Amino acid sequence: MKIAVLAKEIPDSDIVDAFAWAGRLQIDPTIKAIRREGIALGMNAYDEQAIEAAMRLRDAGVKGTISVLSVGGTAPDKLFQRAFALGADEGYHLADPAFDEADSVGVAHILAAAIRHVGGADLVLCGRQGSDYDQGIVGPTVAALMDIPCISIARDVKAVSEKVVRVIRVIPDGEETVDVELPAVVTISNELGTPRYPPAMALFAARRKRATTLTAKEIGVDPARVSVSGQRVRRVDMYIPELKGKCEFLDGGGPREVAAKLAQRLREDGLI
Repeated sequence: MKIAVLAKEIPDSDIVDAFAWAGRLQIDPTIKAIRREGIALGMNAYDEQAIEAAMRLRDAGVKGTISVLSVGGTAPDKLFQRAFALGADEGYHLADPAFDEADSVGVAHILAAAIRHVGGADLVLCGRQGSDYDQGIVGPTVAALMDIPCISIARDVKAVSEKVVRVIRVIPDGEETVDVELPAVVTISNELGTPRYPPAMALFAARRKRATTLTAKEIGVDPARVSVSGQRVRRVDMYIPELKGKCEFLDGGGPREVAAKLAQRLREDGLI
């Protein structure tokens, strides 16, 4: 089975929050995006869980290759070293000046073309969404462009046969089990569980591996379709909301009286 995992480089959310609280987070007014200077970058957590889903298939006896594909980014070596350490066999860094301002649909075009270029995939796995903009567009759009089914928000993926996988989806009122014929796209949710931590030897070995860089010309993508001129969504503005904190202490003659005051205050504020 050829498994392709789609991965995205994002700023560390904990550091972004800390910068925001400290008043140090800045927005680039030209491209309407967070300035990344001083903020650690790494793999989107949902995508790391997608690699974990691929590794669990391998652990269950599914033979084949696991390839990780990522578009752009400023520190791709870090992302791919993490992917290799987690168990990926191959890495493809899709880098071209035309890709720098691609929106989610443009990124999906790039990834779909790259998957075709490297020989296709039986199963495409990706995170349910990016933790930076939380759009959740890329996976389903890749499926549409490749004309294959997409099963979203999965917490488990198991192979039923060489041509069928069984996916357990998370839905608002429980779970749904779906058998899907391959090829297919499956987006992985955090309900999959915590990804494995790579052993020290795997971390050292990953440093010696390098991803293959592919350009727009090599994968057959028209730069005009994915560059600024081809954007389907135009980001009009981005701003940092005003952050406020308030702490109030309730006095009383004892725990029972304080608890009663707290309950009354929560009722007045419509919280209970």
